[in-house]
Amino acid sequence: MDISIEEMRALFEKRKSLQFCLEQHLGELERRREGLVKMQEMCERLIAEHQSLDTLNAENCLEEIEQMEKEGARFMDIKKTDIRKKRRTGAIIGAVVMILLMGFTIGLMLWANTQDPIPTGLLIFLIAIPVVIIGGILASYIYCRTKKQAFMPYFDLVMPAVSFAQGFGRFGCFFAGCCYGRYI
Repeated sequence: MDISIEEMRALFEKRKSLQFCLEQHLGELERRREGLVKMQEMCERLIAEHQSLDTLNAENCLEEIEQMEKEGARFMDIKKTDIRKKRRTGAIIGAVVMILLMGFTIGLMLWANTQDPIPTGLLIFLIAIPVVIIGGILASYIYCRTKKQAFMPYFDLVMPAVSFAQGFGRFGCFFAGCCYGRYI
């Protein structure tokens, strides 16, 4: 059934009756049925006219669909069907948080260097890691946009390798002894 959570709460809290909710649901189903009947008639008319993609007048079809929507027909609720947008939003939020954390790390390293200076070469090396990752992501995004390719499948393919390489780099630093820090 297509009853919202708010209506379910109202039903269980006895603010609405079951009959009222079912009548409301039946009304919504009737509106959907009317929209489907109109769309079915349009499709049957296009079949009877022996329309092909080459001869179809898309402008007229879109105007007809818009008119049906103005009359109350609903063909698709984008908010309910587009879950990719939610996934994309979550990925963007995660990326922004990681970039901010990397930026904070860079700022912290620069600040720490003013308190207790380390050799410039080591400072550049330590700052280069997050800068290269951020720069690589931005360069990949620009590349995908110029080639008109989807960025996320490319990103999903590349990032495990980046993480794997970063992990090997950390092992290398540990065994070389360069990332122990200073003795006090």
